[in-house]
Amino acid sequence: MKPRDTYKYILKINDPQDINSGFIKGCTNDLGRKLQEYRVRYPFSTIGQVGRKTTRKAALKWVKA
Repeated sequence: MKPRDTYKYILKINDPQDINSGFIKGCTNDLGRKLQEYRVRYPFSTIGQVGRKTTRKAALKWVKA
């Protein structure tokens, strides 16, 4: 059985100066680190976990859907 160590997330970009405000789907094993990485480019962004931890394969399938 594969480990359930991957989070699915949706990043919400809330930048009044950026016309590309919107959402990004993704997966990671560390939500805090991923948010810090995104905040370099999108300082007003927020991240929300979707569901429970899952396998990497299942998370990547969700991202592509």
